[in-house]
Amino acid sequence: MSYIDYQYYRDDYQGSASENDFNSVANYSTDIVKLYMERFIASWNQQSNIEDYNCDVKRAICYEIDYLLENGGSSTFNGKSELDLKSVKTEGFEYQYRSWNLVIYQKSLSNLRKCIIILKLRLLETLQKELD
Repeated sequence: MSYIDYQYYRDDYQGSASENDFNSVANYSTDIVKLYMERFIASWNQQSNIEDYNCDVKRAICYEIDYLLENGGSSTFNGKSELDLKSVKTEGFEYQYRSWNLVIYQKSLSNLRKCIIILKLRLLETLQKELD
């Protein structure tokens, strides 16, 4: 289940995606943000659900939803999205995809979302050195 609902996305964040598009990536976006947060939270402090952190990262999740929808939507997770495009060739049109072996939060999080997450963790005094 996603940490945010479509009403928050549409009304508070003022997102423009349809409800179907929102639903197709909302859970993925929540998981990506949670995985990124946990890079900075000691293992003994990690929680099962993002809500248990009491860290308001709803806006970061909304940015992630928009980012994923702009880059292939749920196709982002099957290795055939715009994020994986390696090359394009004209005259007969040929294209290639990279092999999909990157960790998903490294591919999809922009600097803006990263900054929001780190700021929220600092405010909660939860931020640790980045964990590998």
